[in-house]
Amino acid sequence: MQFLSFETDHFNRTEVRDYFINPCCFGDDVATWLMAQLEKRHVNVAKIYQEDWGWELDCEFGGSRYFLSIVLVAGDQDGDYGEWRIYVTKQCSLIGRIFGKDKMVREEAIIAVAHTILSEAQFGNIHCLAEV
Repeated sequence: MQFLSFETDHFNRTEVRDYFINPCCFGDDVATWLMAQLEKRHVNVAKIYQEDWGWELDCEFGGSRYFLSIVLVAGDQDGDYGEWRIYVTKQCSLIGRIFGKDKMVREEAIIAVAHTILSEAQFGNIHCLAEV
């Protein structure tokens, strides 16, 4: 699994909304914004939905399907924006997993698209990392 991390004060990170499953479910505004940006770049976003830890986009790009999971690693209200993370998971069939097909690689095109979106938005501390 890979993830992109970034910092910004453009999105809600302090106000717990009444529809959050848990108080930590920030990211609805990030998901909505990201969906619009992805669709401008011909990424088909099938749906956005809330999980008990944040928000997720189910999308398709370049013939592959992905989950983009949005999580806020908490910051405080005194100028620490916290760190937003977008975890990227490639969807793969059982047969694909058994035979090692459709494995996620560091050069996945969806990662480059997401990185470009974050860079163009001029967010801070943008990084692309592989989680071990």
